[in-house]
Amino acid sequence: MHHHSYTLSASATASYNAFMKYAAEKGKNYANVAEFNSRMQNFLLLDTEINSWNSNKKKTSEMGHNFMSDLTSEEKKNFAGLKLTPPRKLQSTKFGDLTARASDCDP
Repeated sequence: MHHHSYTLSASATASYNAFMKYAAEKGKNYANVAEFNSRMQNFLLLDTEINSWNSNKKKTSEMGHNFMSDLTSEEKKNFAGLKLTPPRKLQSTKFGDLTARASDCDP
């Protein structure tokens, strides 16, 4: 039986390490090597986009990874309808007793 050793370039090693760190931090588990490779490819495509965005000094915002960074664009569409903001009626409660009712403001 022959064992092959592969030497990764510095950039490939950095990419692999970045993905492994992401997967560990997000608690990701992949069913097999094929899924792992596919998820890493999704992550690295986005990583390139993020690094490009963040390296532009004219930008006033910064991008980063989240739990969807290893998903395909098709999978991300499933989250498009997800509403993470509270219903409108709850938004005023953050001010507690300081929230005035419209009737309190009548002249």
